[in-house]
Amino acid sequence: MASTARRKASPASFLLKLREVLAREDPAVISWDGDGRITIGDPKRLGDEVLARYFRHGNFSSFQRQLNYFGYYKVQGKGRLAACVYTNDALAAAAGGPPDLPVDALLALKRKSSREGAAAAAAA
Repeated sequence: MASTARRKASPASFLLKLREVLAREDPAVISWDGDGRITIGDPKRLGDEVLARYFRHGNFSSFQRQLNYFGYYKVQGKGRLAACVYTNDALAAAAGGPPDLPVDALLALKRKSSREGAAAAAAA
């Protein structure tokens, strides 16, 4: 008899690499806070020195797009290469009380489907 149990889906490759970046890189460049926010203190340095070590490119715009696919959006920072802060409502709600959400919490995020993006654009 075949097992009906489903295999647990593994986290997306982008999220695994993002966790590694947040754990290893200089917090002045990119950091995680206990509320699920990601602070990018030096976007130029992130693109020039960090991203290519973890991803197939060093394109900061592509990195931002990937954050958006996983529900992150910019809440602070203006300009293309200005310091900025990204938040994710699902993680912010999970943090709830004192800021102590571990960076591994981002591994539970799911990528938005194209339908979700189209519905959000239509609602705007």
